[in-house]
Amino acid sequence: MRSKRAVRSLGGIFKEARRRGLASHYPTDDLDLDFPERDDPRVVAPTKAELQAIIAGAAGRWRPLILVAIFCGLRASELRGLRWEDVNFEDREISIKQRADARNRIGKLKSKAAYRAIPMPSVVVNTLREWRLLCPKGELGLVFPSGAGKAESHSNVAQRGLEPVLRKAGIVVLEDGLDDEGKPVKIAKPKYGLHSLRHAAASLWIQNGTNAKRIQTLMGHSSITVTYDRYGHRFADECCGPKGGRRYSIPFAGKVMDAAPLQHGLAKALIRLSTQRFCKPKVGSSILSTGTTSLADMAAPTGAPIKPASRGFQAMRQNPVDACESRRRGSSRI
Repeated sequence: MRSKRAVRSLGGIFKEARRRGLASHYPTDDLDLDFPERDDPRVVAPTKAELQAIIAGAAGRWRPLILVAIFCGLRASELRGLRWEDVNFEDREISIKQRADARNRIGKLKSKAAYRAIPMPSVVVNTLREWRLLCPKGELGLVFPSGAGKAESHSNVAQRGLEPVLRKAGIVVLEDGLDDEGKPVKIAKPKYGLHSLRHAAASLWIQNGTNAKRIQTLMGHSSITVTYDRYGHRFADECCGPKGGRRYSIPFAGKVMDAAPLQHGLAKALIRLSTQRFCKPKVGSSILSTGTTSLADMAAPTGAPIKPASRGFQAMRQNPVDACESRRRGSSRI
């Protein structure tokens, strides 16, 4: 994969050189880089239990950053370049407008699709409100600055922020290494990097019923293909049973329904109903509940404007099975 990227970058250089009259051909045109794909292309994200352990162990100045990474899916450069003026507490959303590069310089985002607005769940809203009172001040007005108020380096965020939390929670992998005397030993290294928290955000949105196109927008992907290449297996895991058939576990009317025996159209209708928000949750504490609230519920966007339900939608809520059958037969009742 890295070799392909290098050749692609080299080809772009020669393309520009040819446009300027500095080259007569593309030396990368005849290269065949058909390497076998041996690695699993699917992204790896922390499990629910690991996320709970990470959230419980995050403290101090790093806790707000880790929560925003998990529940809002920002890239590391976007986290480091986030400004307070781009955090809208009233509308409960974060606008991504700039980033901090590898040299800690504030600049433009990597693509047009990266400019986006991301809704904040209540746990993020409350945590950021508390953090704003303690956040170091600086000319840049950053949300997660260094102690001097400047852009924080990526290495500090990873090595001082996330990695100690992972080690404390025991979320590590053992790798072969050498001790001070040169003898082979097993070395415990953090299992995940900062970018894995971004994958966790996408996984939580998928679990919460968010469609692929919406996730593409929230993640800032340049195309829907990128979204499916990275998270297609997550969509499949959420909607398919062990035998590969389409299966849904749908919370509806206080019960969990297995929609596998139902027709696909009815299952989709029930999923839409189960993911609707009919009221705005109250702002509570930023401390995570240890009760029945799931990570997916905490990741769900809040504060969306409420629209009056149509007659058809009211009928669907009262009796979804009859309503779907009526729609299938072309009845005018809905």
